[in-house]
Amino acid sequence: MKKVLLIILSLMLIVPTGVVYAEESVINAYATSEDETVINTVTFPEGETTYSEELTLSQGAFIVNIADTQDTKYSMLTITVYSDAQKKTKIGSATRFYGDKEATQKTIDIVKDGTYTVTYELSRRNEPQEISFDVTYYEVLNKEQALKSGKAATGYLSYYQKEALYKVIIEETGYISVNLKSDDDYASAYLTFLDSKKKEIQKEEYVNASKDNTMYYGVKKGTYYIKVKSSMGIYSISYSFQKMKDNGATTKEKATALKVGAKASTGIILADSKETTADWFKFTLKESTKVSIKVSGNTNNTIRFEIQSDSVNFLFNNLKISNVTKENTATISKALPKGTYYIKVYKGASGTSGNYSVQVQKEK
Repeated sequence: MKKVLLIILSLMLIVPTGVVYAEESVINAYATSEDETVINTVTFPEGETTYSEELTLSQGAFIVNIADTQDTKYSMLTITVYSDAQKKTKIGSATRFYGDKEATQKTIDIVKDGTYTVTYELSRRNEPQEISFDVTYYEVLNKEQALKSGKAATGYLSYYQKEALYKVIIEETGYISVNLKSDDDYASAYLTFLDSKKKEIQKEEYVNASKDNTMYYGVKKGTYYIKVKSSMGIYSISYSFQKMKDNGATTKEKATALKVGAKASTGIILADSKETTADWFKFTLKESTKVSIKVSGNTNNTIRFEIQSDSVNFLFNNLKISNVTKENTATISKALPKGTYYIKVYKGASGTSGNYSVQVQKEK
């Protein structure tokens, strides 16, 4: 349920000129979440048509929504935001016309923190009586934010504000799933994964934000940043963390043993690992056996699984998972001779990371 605070300005101040204004600022009642939007009742006393005031805003988007509260006839109400007190530099406005059946909403770019001047201008229809409007305001920030697992944050990007950073703190080895969403059917963005010093460790990748695309990054304990680059407007970003044991050995000589028919063993391809890095597993056949290798996992690009043997002339390197094919199975067409076999797991494309599992099964 939305938390709505109704602000009714009943106290009025009569200034020496005889013009009547609201004693308190009506626009200062705003929120940084649409679900906690504050309703301001903006009232023009009898005969009045203008009002202005200052507002401190943060970099991002300032969303104005106007809905009138009575049927009194008027021509239009215009709310204009200026970047200076002299009202010389207009940065955006919202106009509601009499007879509009839907609320008038406008998103205004705020390219830097500062104090802005807001004006209200009412065009009357030769009717002097008091006229009131309900106006709501909320901000969506374009600033570095810290993300918490499972909790979405709202951001704003535009032609003037093209990048935003999100901080992620990881306590143990596993992988994160990053999700970007937008109500715009054509929204897209580029995500880049950065280390604690904000240096790129996973290259920029395209994301279709309207399709709920998910990006995966293998991580260990540490601090990371996600850079979002786009001009899609308002969006939400979230991530979830999944702890996972990294069983892959770093060298062939120390390869992790897999038992044929046993449960799958898991591993992590870290976002900051080199493309030449590989994980190693092995399985031993005591007799000639027909086997299949089953793999699965989550990755942005491609994780490859290469089967090797030191004793026979055998090589199989077409087994892989991708951002489309999340599981795969390779069944060796002929029984393998007695001996030890190795499975090399590595990045199949630049920018690959994520998680995987590998399992050796006996075939009839």
